[in-house]
Amino acid sequence: MRLVITGGGTGGHIFAGVAIAQEFIAQGKGNEVLFVGSASGLETRLVPKAGLRLETLKLGKLVGQGLSARLMTLWQLPWAVLKCISLLRNFKAEMVVGVGGYAAGPCIIAARFLGIPCGVLEQNSVMGFTNRISAKLAQHVFLTFDETPQGAPAEKCLVTGNPARSNLIPTAHKPAQPFVLFAFGGSQGANGLNKVLVEAAKELLPIKDQ
Repeated sequence: MRLVITGGGTGGHIFAGVAIAQEFIAQGKGNEVLFVGSASGLETRLVPKAGLRLETLKLGKLVGQGLSARLMTLWQLPWAVLKCISLLRNFKAEMVVGVGGYAAGPCIIAARFLGIPCGVLEQNSVMGFTNRISAKLAQHVFLTFDETPQGAPAEKCLVTGNPARSNLIPTAHKPAQPFVLFAFGGSQGANGLNKVLVEAAKELLPIKDQ
């Protein structure tokens, strides 16, 4: 089977897409994956590093940008959709999964135009702009949390959890310590948060064994 995974821009979208790709390839001999992302996103580095084929689109953002940037993106959008139509046809895609991020939009539109089944993965409790639009076109919406995001009909939704790469899944159970605190700052971490937590941890010493 041939699967296209599309999206990116941030680590959260990309790593989820990589996890899906790795598991899909592992599940069946002959399964193939094409990743379609932005030419300016982190996927240009992370996807090839994971050993996956990547095609990129020249496309900017619509949300949080100035007027000139939004106008440029609107001009780029039809060309990005046309490129995605060509990519999907040449790859002979049988399924398209959008993982969020502005690059996913054109590919989901192209899949709908070609009649290729498509789904959308939402990693967050609140849907992003692209996923809200894509969810209207997709046949399936895969959720991390057990709630229906705004813009996604309940009959389309399936709670799957957030995909994790195989190298992050523990191979054996390790007994928990008396006190374990886990904190993280987004998909790529946050240095400022790390520093604050190191200082705050000192205040937890008196209760660490409770």
